[in-house]
Amino acid sequence: PFKTIKIASEKGTPISFTFWIQLKPIDDTNSSTAIRLTLDAELNPMMKMVIGSQLQKGLDAMVDYITTYFNQRYTE
Repeated sequence: PFKTIKIASEKGTPISFTFWIQLKPIDDTNSSTAIRLTLDAELNPMMKMVIGSQLQKGLDAMVDYITTYFNQRYTE
């Protein structure tokens, strides 16, 4: 029933961020859904250079896991 889930850091945490999970039906039967993960983190340039690629890998891994889980669950 929900198409967007938003998670945000609390005030006073070392890194301020907002994370969205967006779900959008692809067809009228709701048999296919597109997923989009968005991470907006306030990082200084040095931190971005050091951990930016690792954050991207983490998001990619989450999408792969979610896709695999739901494809297995609903094709059985």
